[in-house]
Amino acid sequence: MGRLILAVFGAGRAGSIHARNAVMTGRAEIKWIVDAVPNNGRKLSDELPSQAKVVKFGDHDQVLQDKSVNAVIVTVPSLMHEEVIKGCLKAGKAVFCEKPLTLDSLSTKECFELSQANGKPLICGFNRRFDPTVRSIHDQVQRGTLGQIKSIKICSRDPEYPTGEYAKSSGGIFKDACCHDIDIICYILKEFPETVYAIGHAFNPDIASVGDYDQVFIVMKFPSGVNASIDMNRKAVYGYDQRLEVFGSKGMLQEGNLRPTATILNTSDGERQDSLVVQFSDRYKDAYRNEMDHFIDVIAGQRDSLVTGKQTEAVIKIAEACLQSVETGQAVKMDYS
Repeated sequence: MGRLILAVFGAGRAGSIHARNAVMTGRAEIKWIVDAVPNNGRKLSDELPSQAKVVKFGDHDQVLQDKSVNAVIVTVPSLMHEEVIKGCLKAGKAVFCEKPLTLDSLSTKECFELSQANGKPLICGFNRRFDPTVRSIHDQVQRGTLGQIKSIKICSRDPEYPTGEYAKSSGGIFKDACCHDIDIICYILKEFPETVYAIGHAFNPDIASVGDYDQVFIVMKFPSGVNASIDMNRKAVYGYDQRLEVFGSKGMLQEGNLRPTATILNTSDGERQDSLVVQFSDRYKDAYRNEMDHFIDVIAGQRDSLVTGKQTEAVIKIAEACLQSVETGQAVKMDYS
């Protein structure tokens, strides 16, 4: 395969990250940028080695009709994902889409069925699978380093509240944020939970006003007997708090937080070190790069997708079960049929 020709739908933070990483591989170039605000698209185009054509939504049929475009990166608001994904697949383009792929499990399944029917890859952006530390933990668990796995704990806290407008269009905390943590747990264990229970609360009035939550706790029971928990909060004043612990009969594996430097200062006043990083783009910089490199490998036929349709659909089903549980106060028995 020659150089990959890409179009980017959505020129916000995520779109900019993926576009730059695609170009950095040396195997792709961005030909088109589609955004509701053309100035955003032009700003991203100016950051790229070669100028991309910028069009707004409503005028993007010319992008879909461009047969030179091999693939599309979709980072538009979550409410728009399904429409854009299906349009791109029908036009014969491979698709990489930020999470959540769609806002319900049925439409997620439909998208992957369309991908299969058209013979074009569709990958959901579960970038944490591509984080070197997470991958190391996954590989050691699969090799049996920890023996019988008994529990997994994830602490996942963002540095700042999203706006009420973002929360309104995001699909909610479970689908928008917790989906990463749900995916990582299932990825490490190679199984899906049989029972899900969740509780939550909205401390932020803007988030409460749209019926969403900013603090949730999820407990999952797996067929193997493993218990897993996720502690997720939309705001931690001290930075981007991302921790993972896997406990087994032979020991424990942990992933800690990332700081700008590992320097620790000890004086008569005590111990000091750098605060945690505050940007997801810094915390998962390597993961984002590896993820885009993987997408290009899949398109080139060099490897199978690490993120399958079955896995993506299961994650959204689990997120739906979390919402059902927090609203009813009852545990939910899962059905993946």
